[in-house]
Amino acid sequence: MVTIERVAQRAGVSVATVSRTLNNSPAVKPATAQRVRQAVEALGYVPNQSARNLRRNESQVILALAPNFSNPYYSRILTGIGDRAWELEYSVLVCNTLGHANSERRFLKMMESHQADGAILLGCHWDYSWLARFAQRSHIVQCCEYVPDLACPSVSIDNYAATREMVAYRREEGCKVVEMECAAMAAIAEFRGKTFGQLLYSGDILIGGAEDYDDRDWNNNVSARERLFALALEALCML
Repeated sequence: MVTIERVAQRAGVSVATVSRTLNNSPAVKPATAQRVRQAVEALGYVPNQSARNLRRNESQVILALAPNFSNPYYSRILTGIGDRAWELEYSVLVCNTLGHANSERRFLKMMESHQADGAILLGCHWDYSWLARFAQRSHIVQCCEYVPDLACPSVSIDNYAATREMVAYRREEGCKVVEMECAAMAAIAEFRGKTFGQLLYSGDILIGGAEDYDDRDWNNNVSARERLFALALEALCML
């Protein structure tokens, strides 16, 4: 196996200079860096990434926690996370939590053992006080769903404006009855439901309803939709 010492010997420099060159340090003169890279290529040297990460106290791994891989909404976002991580030379460990807090805690503990440098959470609950402990000591970003009171960066849409836009769009299409499904586990679902309630009797929309569903349970989702359809049919009969 080719070692960094052999590369240094072939290039006529110190091991430290080889290390600085491989880390793209500006302290290495261009001519010296070129000799080192030529030696690396000639010998076929491959740096030990695990050793480098250990010295830097980092893993170059990011956790992406999603409640349900089968949901196309999450799969598109996970694809974007993976593409950007690749550009930044990071790896992404995608974790299917099924919305269980215990699973989320287990994966997040990987940051404490330096198996991951940070985490992106794609789903969350209102009761997320336990997450504050991780957010204080680790790099965590809430994506899509978020807990408003948690001191943690988040990336999401304007839920109030989006709900208003949704209702306005259906009204422009001539809808008299509007139903809305909200993920029961989502922390932001309650806010969306309240906004929907405020808009319920605005304009020409006379009757509406909202139903919670469990993103983990397909049978539950079917039942929720059946209840909504039944409510919609009843409402239409009243018009």
